[in-house]
Amino acid sequence: MEPAPDQELGDSALHRYLDGEYWRLKNALRGLLGGCPLFRPRWPGEPLSSLPQSELPEGQKGLACLEFSVFIMEQAEKTKNFVSRSLVIGEVLSTADVATGVKCGIIYWLFGGAVRNLGSPRHVAKWLKPLQEQKYMGLFAMTERCHGSNARGIQTEATLDLSAQEFVIHTPCEDAQKMYIGNATHGNYAAVFAQLTVGGRSQGPHCSIVPIRDESGSLYPGVTVMDMMHKEGLHGVDNGILIFDKVRIPRDNLLDKFGPRVQMGSTVPLSRRRVQDSTRCWPH
Repeated sequence: MEPAPDQELGDSALHRYLDGEYWRLKNALRGLLGGCPLFRPRWPGEPLSSLPQSELPEGQKGLACLEFSVFIMEQAEKTKNFVSRSLVIGEVLSTADVATGVKCGIIYWLFGGAVRNLGSPRHVAKWLKPLQEQKYMGLFAMTERCHGSNARGIQTEATLDLSAQEFVIHTPCEDAQKMYIGNATHGNYAAVFAQLTVGGRSQGPHCSIVPIRDESGSLYPGVTVMDMMHKEGLHGVDNGILIFDKVRIPRDNLLDKFGPRVQMGSTVPLSRRRVQDSTRCWPH
């Protein structure tokens, strides 16, 4: 990556005072952004979302450059002062483009956080490295039309077909439609929260990885996506509605850190505390 032209990263006492404790982290982020052509506006204040789609590098779709995504994932793997560092990353990225900051949060902290906190080591190994390399884009699908803030009240269904060793993801009614899902019009895989049913018994909310689009951008059978159009001030965030019509996924796509015995036809239901933790999906 080429360095930013005439880039001045503050290292004076005043710069350090204004940037606070994480001035080194902020300077590192500014250096990455300054060296990425996507963040060199054609006029002052030009949002990244105003660029024609053809001008965005293949696979990035308005995301930060690859080096920046790697940097974010490296930060997410650390445990000390995670929240403070996350706020710093969001602050610096949003000075370049707010919508990009939101999308990075969805992909790396929400989707990536779901995999890291709710998945087993095999899920982490399978899903996080290609996410870091921008081989695909993730979605975080918890919010539904009618459950409000009651995450335990979601209505999307995930039913185990034991004979096929698959889960059937289904939207049973309009109230169960996933709404305001970021990256809905471009994302490839979604972390979908649904009521898990095994052997006819409800096991409570669990999260699974559900394919949404193939590499060419075509929706998989049974998946419907509706664009919710622009959000004021965040035109680069593609919120949408997700509907599932008996979509089948491999049993292994269940993030089973808290339900490891599902392959035997049973599972361990999430406790109230674990459901609260799963709604955060932030690395610990």
